[in-house]
Amino acid sequence: MPAAIKPPRPGALAVLTLLGAVWLLTSCAGYVPQGGEDVGKAHYQRHLSFRAQNQLDKAALELELAVKADPQMYHAYYQLGLIYQSLGQPEKARLTWERGLAQARSGPDRPDYPRVKSIAEMETALASLEELPPLLPPTPAYTPLAPRPAAKTKAKLNIQSPARWGRTPGKPASGSYAVLVSSNLSKTAALGDRKRLAAHGYSASVTTYKDKKGKTWHRVWVGCCSGHDKAQALAATLKKKGLARGAEVMKK
Repeated sequence: MPAAIKPPRPGALAVLTLLGAVWLLTSCAGYVPQGGEDVGKAHYQRHLSFRAQNQLDKAALELELAVKADPQMYHAYYQLGLIYQSLGQPEKARLTWERGLAQARSGPDRPDYPRVKSIAEMETALASLEELPPLLPPTPAYTPLAPRPAAKTKAKLNIQSPARWGRTPGKPASGSYAVLVSSNLSKTAALGDRKRLAAHGYSASVTTYKDKKGKTWHRVWVGCCSGHDKAQALAATLKKKGLARGAEVMKK
């Protein structure tokens, strides 16, 4: 009768388990060890693949791993903030750009991406997240603006030509309400918002507004609707898609 096989001792079993885990980890496809510029670049390249497939959550994770491995990969912070902004998470975008600016302002220049360019990109992106100037009097709940005399309304809203509503002079407006998508100190940020809306099929326009302190704001509008309820529904849709941070419904 063959001798019984003795089970491995507890200590030997632990060693075998550890060796098996190490082998499994190192043999998995796509495994990247943590730390260093090369590791950061590997995660950055993987984020591009996920981004191309519109898997933004996975792309964001890869960028987080990239800046963890290489904290001075400045342009990765900028791209990560853009993804968080697209996911409708402006606060995460803000914190990411602030982290990146702190690294870029105190860190060395990089041969792979100019440090000055990264700083400019993140400063412009942060400016686009500035609080919107007050458009309506503070009230407990939103109420539509009361009708105003035509001349006064025209004087307030006709900052630029009628083409700002997405139409040419002489043609009737397509509706009586519009949605204010964003208000930016940076014109570049406003044009970026308009381009992003156009990529999702929304026709947008940019107007300028100077507040009491003399600051010039660049406002991004989507004109749409013949009824206030429809405009409110559009504003809610834009927020849900992450295309508007603080959409306001305004009467033309």
